[in-house]
Amino acid sequence: MLRSKRPDQRRPKGGLLVGRRHIKPKNLNKSISAEDLYNIAFGFGISASGGGGSFMQGLEIAQRSIADGFESVDIYEPKELTGTGRAFVSGGIGKPESLQDPIAFGEKVLVLLENLDKYLRRSGSSLQGILPVEAGPINGLLPIYNVHAYNKKQTDPERKIWLFDCDGAGRAVPALTTLMYDYFSEGTCPITYNFKNDAGDTRNILLQSAEVLNGSDAEQVFSSVMLYGDGSMNESIPFTCWQFDEEMAKDGIRFPTGTYRFWKNMGALFKQSYKDKDKLIEFLKVLNFENYYSRHLFQDQIYTSTVDDIVQVPNDRWNVGYIKFDVDADSEKRLYFVNENLTISKLTYKDNKLETLATAPSSITSFFKDPNPDKVPIGTDGTTLEPGFIPYNTGDIDKIAKLKGVEIIIAVTDPTIPSKMNFLYEDDMRSRFLDVMNGTFEQLNAENDEYIFPDLIEEVIPLPPLKDDV
Repeated sequence: MLRSKRPDQRRPKGGLLVGRRHIKPKNLNKSISAEDLYNIAFGFGISASGGGGSFMQGLEIAQRSIADGFESVDIYEPKELTGTGRAFVSGGIGKPESLQDPIAFGEKVLVLLENLDKYLRRSGSSLQGILPVEAGPINGLLPIYNVHAYNKKQTDPERKIWLFDCDGAGRAVPALTTLMYDYFSEGTCPITYNFKNDAGDTRNILLQSAEVLNGSDAEQVFSSVMLYGDGSMNESIPFTCWQFDEEMAKDGIRFPTGTYRFWKNMGALFKQSYKDKDKLIEFLKVLNFENYYSRHLFQDQIYTSTVDDIVQVPNDRWNVGYIKFDVDADSEKRLYFVNENLTISKLTYKDNKLETLATAPSSITSFFKDPNPDKVPIGTDGTTLEPGFIPYNTGDIDKIAKLKGVEIIIAVTDPTIPSKMNFLYEDDMRSRFLDVMNGTFEQLNAENDEYIFPDLIEEVIPLPPLKDDV
């Protein structure tokens, strides 16, 4: 990974600041409007880092939420959680391409939330709100829809729930669940999920067992459910888990906040530039500059090229493959994807070796110049998606597969300011991601003689200088 000299720590004048998201007072709007839904979809198209759900389905959630009567939803900071209520992470896990109807998926989450609230009220608690699992088009936008739809059913104002303005890392990987492992010394329960049984019926499950000791154990539960059944029965499943309470809020927030406020602003700017290559590149430079801690790391990591080939590798559990670009006589570059975990590598033909250039959880976004995108709404004024550089990700693999030969821009950004108050930048978390990425690629290399995947990765998170608190 890239290193740099110690960056200038002076904050840029005005504007947005990524990570802790310092925003001018006039932008401190703690609500999400109908127009904001589309802007957030565009913003999450950047932060998706290859996953978190299809960009096109993010736009679909915005459109269908508005059709369902969505007007606005208030957003709250996690530190505002007080009393006996509990907040839970909600989202989905599995193959992005397997999720055909995001709103139907969201309706399944609603059932889980209702059952969870009933369970909590038996012990004097209640469901207070939702923490979005990650900053991706589906996993970030569905919580907005779920809070809207849930509250729409409530006749008692006290039963309405909150939407918390946060995420796991300022991008779709790592998810908030991963960042919150360290909170749970005594278990993660209750957790809920649903799946399809052999008869094709949906079963809702609520686990209360103390045997689920931590987040890693809970993810093993979800992984086993995803492998249950034949074909695509459970390739993606909805869940709620990892409860967050008043004591944890008092203990200090160890993950990024201000996610929705930040990306609705950046999404609006991206929407103004996606049709023009030069404007988009200039916007990406501005986006990187907003993070004054790490802007020097990424100023040269904007690749402009054409898509030489799109290779999909068969896999039962993940969307796996790579996109070839910058191909010449001696080498080629590859954008590897394993769901939302992206890696940019350079393959040298002479020795058939891969050099790692960038790896998740740096935010790696690919913008494909689509000459004929779907004419879907991108604003409440009736504007629709036009030809331009579209941030398709692995959830849009069916569209990507048709775009061989088109122009592509691949940008590496780091939208989270490093802080010792963020789990992401602690040594154990860095080691954990290193192990996860290397274990994944080791498995893929062992299973695929026909394809070459990255070997050992020495570092997964660029680490600029840290302050005690930022």
